[in-house]
Amino acid sequence: MRKVELTMNENAKYEVIKKVSEGIIRKSKAEVILGLSRRQIDRLVASYKQNGKDAFRHKNRGRTSSHATCPQLKKDIIDLYLSDKYHDANITHFTELLESKEKIKLSRTTVNAILFDDDILSPKAHRKTKKRYKEALEKQLKDESSSAEAIEIEEKLVALEVAHPLRPRAKYRGELVQLDASQHFWIDSEYWHLHAAIDDASGDIVGAFFSKEEVLHSYYHVTKQILLKHGIPHKFLTDYRTVFNDNSKNNKPDENNALTQFGYMCKQLGIELECTIVPQKKGRVERLFGTLQSRLVTEFKVHGISTIEQANEFLDSYIDEFNSKFGTRVNHNTSVFEMPPNDEQINLHLAVLKSRVINKGHHFRFNKHYYVPIDSQGKQVFFTNKTPVLVISAFDGQLFASIDERVYATKHLPTHQRFSKEFDSQSDQVEQTKIYVPDFYHPWKFGNFQNFVFEQKLSPQEWEDLHYSSHNLLANVDEVLRHFNF
Repeated sequence: MRKVELTMNENAKYEVIKKVSEGIIRKSKAEVILGLSRRQIDRLVASYKQNGKDAFRHKNRGRTSSHATCPQLKKDIIDLYLSDKYHDANITHFTELLESKEKIKLSRTTVNAILFDDDILSPKAHRKTKKRYKEALEKQLKDESSSAEAIEIEEKLVALEVAHPLRPRAKYRGELVQLDASQHFWIDSEYWHLHAAIDDASGDIVGAFFSKEEVLHSYYHVTKQILLKHGIPHKFLTDYRTVFNDNSKNNKPDENNALTQFGYMCKQLGIELECTIVPQKKGRVERLFGTLQSRLVTEFKVHGISTIEQANEFLDSYIDEFNSKFGTRVNHNTSVFEMPPNDEQINLHLAVLKSRVINKGHHFRFNKHYYVPIDSQGKQVFFTNKTPVLVISAFDGQLFASIDERVYATKHLPTHQRFSKEFDSQSDQVEQTKIYVPDFYHPWKFGNFQNFVFEQKLSPQEWEDLHYSSHNLLANVDEVLRHFNF
């Protein structure tokens, strides 16, 4: 006689129906015990009398479900995930790519189950899943007799739990922007730095830029994207990298020591700059890089991106796609981003300042080249030897010189003449373009003006009145200058 194996629930139902058939208990009591109707009890009793214990065995046991994924498709999905094209993508992203690139439409749960059955865990697996996987491996290792298999299992056993302290998001868009860079092999052959900024309230990427090194100019690129697309934020939260804070031996990191080139730019735009040595305090941007490292690497492979220029171009469209998928969709009416300056002013705000002196040839040296200050008419302006010069390298590469409270354009002195009067025709001479010289109110000169005002030791009320006027210099400059008897 064939032995019938029942599950725990099936066996409990069998015991109750057997007692009903033998007259030990009534059908009314069986209804209460099993939670079934009288009609269902009658049907089970009749089936028991005809088929015995086998009546309680599920009829589909041992059969493949009509909705089951076929073995060949499972193998194809596993092979695709282990390929260079999709390797290290998280399960959600991989499921999206299967549908869009491979025309395989499955749920995330199905894909995850297929990979999990083959001992493939998502890079973004939850701690509960990692713990369950670890317990299964430990049990498998305990029962394993083969030393080779045991070694393979031991290699899979790793510490998988990671703690993430929580912090409430900012209330308004633009109230806090976290800024940082991530070093990673974004493509197989090159090690790039991704500079990115994320709005704390909405979770939207507000700026991103790839470069070979983590440098000031790359952070300026991110800042320019923020200014042009969103406006001036209230605060930046960064780490203590020297780009943001002068943490040299004689200048220990502290919240008041932030007047680097980037810090001075923030001061000019009215952006509060806060630095921290605790990564968890800026966990939003740290988590962002974890997400991008698992998604962008695969996206670059799928789209055939191999150069840093292609990567930066791809970011323009990808940021919008990322924000629509992962942003918290905070109401745009709750934004505290302020109106940004115009393009010309942004170019001057995102500048680098260096101190130089005029030499005996009436020019100064900058980045191994020589320059002379010129006025708006294109005429060279002469200064005595050792006159201090503040060289202003604008974001677009233009050079200006601030000397004696005035701003001048500069002219590069080539090592050889570009045009020969003796051997070149008149048509070969390049026409000189109009020289652009920023006026008195450009950002860096305006900073000097503010420093001068602070030195006057004004009362709080006088400074408040003057501070209001200084924000409207074009209309009130005569009144401000008369205050100092100019």
